[in-house]
Amino acid sequence: TISAYIGESTVRTTSDDGDITLFAGFQKPASEADLNQIPLGTTSSSIDLPGTDETGGGQVVNIAIGGAGGGKFALGGAVQVNQLDDTVDAVIRNSTVTASGDVTVAAVDESNLVAVAGNGVGAGKVAIGASVIVNDNDTSVTASINGGTVRAGIAGDGTPAPGAVSS
Repeated sequence: TISAYIGESTVRTTSDDGDITLFAGFQKPASEADLNQIPLGTTSSSIDLPGTDETGGGQVVNIAIGGAGGGKFALGGAVQVNQLDDTVDAVIRNSTVTASGDVTVAAVDESNLVAVAGNGVGAGKVAIGASVIVNDNDTSVTASINGGTVRAGIAGDGTPAPGAVSS
């Protein structure tokens, strides 16, 4: 389960061009974020964490190979079962979120499954071979706003800018 939450909180941008993005995705960042780089009490309108990539995905590669041989008879097989059970949630819950720019809530699962199965059999008279792959993908991806107030396009003084959205 990969989750990003804003819950029971108040989040507000401090500049007139600040966006708020809540993102949960299925992939470890390319490099680890060093949270020590963020000073306590920061008032920056944006904090860039290294290694975050909004288009990332995970990959599973699974290969099954079987083989059999015999003088008169050979029976061989390869069986592969892949079960993916992922949950990705990005949720603003019971919070007040106000941004002078955009508010984005995004949940992404760009996982990729590559499954290959092969089999080789040989015998003097009868050779039987089979390969079977079963992929079971039970993935839940949710981006939601539950309760509270979310406002976008609000100026630093709290007045709505042209085109402001409130939910």
